[in-house]
Amino acid sequence: MNINKNLYNMKKVFIIALSAVLFLMTGFARGQSGFNFNVPINNDDKTQVLILASPHLSQFRNEFRPPSLDSLIMMFRFWQPDLIGVEAQPPHVIDFEISEGQNYEMVIQQYAGVITLYGNMAREKLGIFGPEARYKADSLLTKAEEGYKVNKGDLIMHLLAAYDYYSALLQWAYLSKLQRDDLSLPLEIKKHLDNALLTVNEINAIGIRVALDSRLERLYQVDDHTDKDVFLTFSDVLMDEFQVTDEFYEVMNSSLYRNSDERMRIALRQNNLLPYFLYLNSPAYLQEDFNTQWAMFFRTNLPSGLDRSRVALWEVRNLNIASNIRKISAMYPGYRILVIIGANHKPFLDRYLSNMLDIKVVQLKDVYDGYRE
Repeated sequence: MNINKNLYNMKKVFIIALSAVLFLMTGFARGQSGFNFNVPINNDDKTQVLILASPHLSQFRNEFRPPSLDSLIMMFRFWQPDLIGVEAQPPHVIDFEISEGQNYEMVIQQYAGVITLYGNMAREKLGIFGPEARYKADSLLTKAEEGYKVNKGDLIMHLLAAYDYYSALLQWAYLSKLQRDDLSLPLEIKKHLDNALLTVNEINAIGIRVALDSRLERLYQVDDHTDKDVFLTFSDVLMDEFQVTDEFYEVMNSSLYRNSDERMRIALRQNNLLPYFLYLNSPAYLQEDFNTQWAMFFRTNLPSGLDRSRVALWEVRNLNIASNIRKISAMYPGYRILVIIGANHKPFLDRYLSNMLDIKVVQLKDVYDGYRE
């Protein structure tokens, strides 16, 4: 017993000593100019991430028709993503915001109101909460992914209870009307899921359609609003200062967004949104969008410095989103990941993700060119 204990202590000391040496070596390397993070892996073998800049389709719900996305969907049928991320907060983030109380009440209402409303109904029905709900939902979903037969009603209820709302909606989308009628779900939840699938937004119109094509079992919620506890403390003051500047006038009168909306409406009339998505994801558009929305905060020179605070928190949000994307990729090295998100996030996410050791950022134009070959 003493010999084993001594061996354990020796190993522990050795590990601590080795960690210290590695720390010193890392610190030394960081101090040298030109430190190289290259890794011995082929670029084509890296995990591929495509950040798809998307308009918020709800703004065009009266003009939008699903066939206008057929060309884009066909392109992703060719590319075959293995995982899909969407612009909604992950379950653990929503649970965290709830635990923080009033700091996030407005955030939850605005960005997770529907998710928590129907999630809490499911939690009450099942008598399950928080981490337990997430564990149970993930366990059932993993079984479904591995090809085991899972009770769909049980799966959908646990996904809702876990706040994994869009995976629940995807599971509902797989079912026929007869199958939906046969499930023992509360009628209010059934009605909501039926109506939710008819809602015009990019998660339904692109995310769920591509997931159904690829026979995926879940959608990953990758957004983050935990920066809002700080942002909301000064947002009103920032707006008061900002709206009297020349830069505010320039943004409000920028032709970029008027031209973009007009292009969108032309594409809708032509019943083909692929050219618009290629435009929205182009370096030229993204650069002008960045210059219009974000670079201007460095030209305002507000006495309070809140203009730069706004940019800092926007970076925080995008860093958190990049972290969520990297986390879902961790167990799927070499896979393809599609993330559907608002256009103003894309240049930031592309930049952050491209610095990661085992990530290759793919552009929509690259997929389009490969699809046309």
